[in-house]
Amino acid sequence: SGFNNNKLVTTVIYTFDAIKSFIVDTTSCDESEVSETCDLVNDLGCYGDDFHELIEAYSQKFKVKMDNY
Repeated sequence: SGFNNNKLVTTVIYTFDAIKSFIVDTTSCDESEVSETCDLVNDLGCYGDDFHELIEAYSQKFKVKMDNY
């Protein structure tokens, strides 16, 4: 937590297990396929519309700004 332009800013840290569960639940990937170093496109085969939907859902669930994406 801290202040940014006099507004309280809260930092939330998500665990890898939370992100992994999200990926498994959102895609058809098996849990054993998802690792901290896997690539969504090359390793998990998530591309095209599926990739964009995953990224959009990720940004909403984990409150990530995707303005520069």
